[in-house]
This record gives sequence, C-alpha cells and structure tokens, in this order.
Amino acid sequence: MSNVIQFGTRRSGIERPTSGPPPEERRSDRRRRVRRAAVLHFNSGYGAFDASIRNQSPNGACIDIDSTFGVPTRFQLTVSGIKIGDAHVRWRSSTQLGVVLLEPFPPDLTPG
Repeated sequence: MSNVIQFGTRRSGIERPTSGPPPEERRSDRRRRVRRAAVLHFNSGYGAFDASIRNQSPNGACIDIDSTFGVPTRFQLTVSGIKIGDAHVRWRSSTQLGVVLLEPFPPDLTPG
C-alpha cells in the first residue's frame, strides 16, 4: 500500500465551458461602468476599507478592493462621500465584490 497523496485529482462535478456563448445574465437591472471612490464601513464604524465602484445598477455594484479578506458579508457603503446604506455581498473574488444594496442608489449617483 502506498502513502502517496495526489493533489488536484478531485473534481467538483461542475463543468465550466471554455468557449461558447456567455452565461445567462441574472441581474434584474443592467449595470453601467463607473469609477467612483467608495468606503466599506463595518463593526459599528470601527472598521473600514477603501475601495472603488467599478460598475453599478440602481440596486447593486461591483466593487474593486485590494483584498476581500476580512470584508464581512454585510457592511455600510459610502460612495463619493455620500452614505448609501447597507450592502450585502452576493459574490466575491480575491479583489472584487458583487453587492446588492438594501436601498437603491440615490438618483444623483445613478448613472444615466
């Protein structure tokens, strides 16, 4: 009997196509490209991360950040110095967050 461990041999069972049509869009509103300064506040205001909004819809945004490590699932979002409110993380990568807002962006921050 061998005590050899093989890494990377287990498969998740999810096959991802390498080419073909893009995946189906599941957002209810189309996102528009923007570049705005943002701050993610959490822990009753004692914790914060600087970030930027990459694209947004009235009810959500894609946020660029140096690292998503340590970012909680819910936080308060400030964009361009304006308090937006509570945000909930729907997906994350190592440097991006996809969030849904519990209240929509104010009209003056909604791209036209």
